[in-house]
Amino acid sequence: MLVYSIMTSTLVKLAIQVTTVVEMFMDADQIGIIFYMTGMQADELHQFTKCSHHSKCRVADSKDDESQWKPGWQRWIAATTGLIQGVDVPNVGTTIFLPMPTRVLAGEVEMDDVP
Repeated sequence: MLVYSIMTSTLVKLAIQVTTVVEMFMDADQIGIIFYMTGMQADELHQFTKCSHHSKCRVADSKDDESQWKPGWQRWIAATTGLIQGVDVPNVGTTIFLPMPTRVLAGEVEMDDVP
């Protein structure tokens, strides 16, 4: 569990650094998604993004977070790849995968559980 905690905390720090750089190239009305492998990782990043989405979230919380994120009131959402199936948001300007997916198949992403 300690290795997982260190890996998660490293990914959170990396995500914050990456988004800071990426935002310099995004239009003012664009929003972004940070995809993680687990809901626990998305929850860790929730302190930064203020929005998260994964299967273990309460439905009301997910809907509230998405309603803050989609119009751009919150610029980033941390999510597991399950969000890919239902995202129809035209102003998504950036998608970040942490760790990088091993392959992408017909709109689905497969991610290893080891970075």
